[in-house]
Order: sequence, then C-alpha cells, then structure tokens
Amino acid sequence: MAYLNKDKMYRVGDIFKLKLNQINYRNELYSFFITNNVLSLPFIDTETGELCFHAKNISCLSILLKKQKYKLTEKQVLCMIQSLSYQLKWMENRNLTFLGWNLEDIIVIDDFSFFIATNHFLRPFDSKNGLIELFTPTEKPYFSSPELINVNKLPATVYYKSCYYSLGLLVVFCLLGEYLLKGNEVPSKEHIERILKPIYLSKLYWFLLRCFDNEVENRLLIYT
Repeated sequence: MAYLNKDKMYRVGDIFKLKLNQINYRNELYSFFITNNVLSLPFIDTETGELCFHAKNISCLSILLKKQKYKLTEKQVLCMIQSLSYQLKWMENRNLTFLGWNLEDIIVIDDFSFFIATNHFLRPFDSKNGLIELFTPTEKPYFSSPELINVNKLPATVYYKSCYYSLGLLVVFCLLGEYLLKGNEVPSKEHIERILKPIYLSKLYWFLLRCFDNEVENRLLIYT
C-alpha cells in the first residue's frame, strides 16, 4: 500500500484505488483522470468515493527515483513534462491550479506516465486577474515557488503561473539531481544557468528558463 500525502492508494487484484480525503476539488481531479484517457478503464466507486483504474505497475515518484538511484532518464523527464503540463493546462481551463507538490504527490504509471494524484495543493484562481487568494496558513510544498516562499502574512495572493517554477524545480531535481531551493533561498539566474550547463542550449534548457522567469506572468510551459 502506498500513501500519497494524506491520501491513500492501494491495490485490489488488478485494480488500483485512490481515495482523496479532502473534499475540495476532489471531483475535478477525478474528472481529469476519467475524461482524458490517461488511465486504463477508470471509474468511481460510488460506495467508497474512490477512483479505480487498471495498471500493470504504479508507484510514487519518490519510490521510482529511489529505485533508479535518484535520477530519471531523459525520456522519462520528457514524458513527465508532457504529462504534468497537460494536467496543469486542463486544470487552468477550469480556473484551478496547484500551489506546488511533493514527490509523494506524483504517481508514475508504467514508468512513463506522471500525474499529480492529490488535491491537497489544488486551489482556484480568479479568471480575470489570475490570482490565487490565500486566507489561512498554507503548507508549502517541497517543490514550491519564490512567490509562495515569500508569503509571510495573510491574506496574500499568488499568480496561477507560479507553479510553473515548481515544475522546473522538479525537472532539474529528477534529471540533474539538484534541488534549487535549498534553505528556501531563491537561486539567482546565474546559479540556475550554471546548474543547467549540462543541457545548455537544448530544448529542455529553454523550457526550464521559461519556467524560471523572474516575472511570474511571463512563465510559459512551451517545449520547443
């Protein structure tokens, strides 16, 4: 049995079941998995409120990283970018986004499909100004953003593209084995470019620089 944050995932025969304990936006997250053909034969168990689906193999990203000596292959990283970018964009079309995530929040299906499987950090944003309003103390995920880290009083607001930085952090961590927010200190542009030197001028390099743009409104999820 694997645990994702405060949520629970387990296997019964050849069916995996995911139970989200938080009610807020649970249906929206379930809807993503059911309507987008990213899972095999997904359905909701109406008695338990669990999302059920078929898979040969599934694990948390933290488990996969440990198995692979804490690095993903380039192919896996590209699949992760594609999968998570698609999930983020789908949520954005419904005025929802994530504040960030932890390794345990991401499930990996058959080693190449990556999805956020918790609504713990899922929040709504205003469709007019793109802002997430924070009124109560909020746990800050491991893969966070400068904007969220710098929140030191409430109420506060965070722009919905803030989590693009979180995706960039995750990619660097999984591919290069570097965590860029050590001590909650935001890295300089020069430091980021030094870390990205092994992939300099590649498509992945430019993708990450777009994620790490200092102006949160200018961040983009474009791999080209």
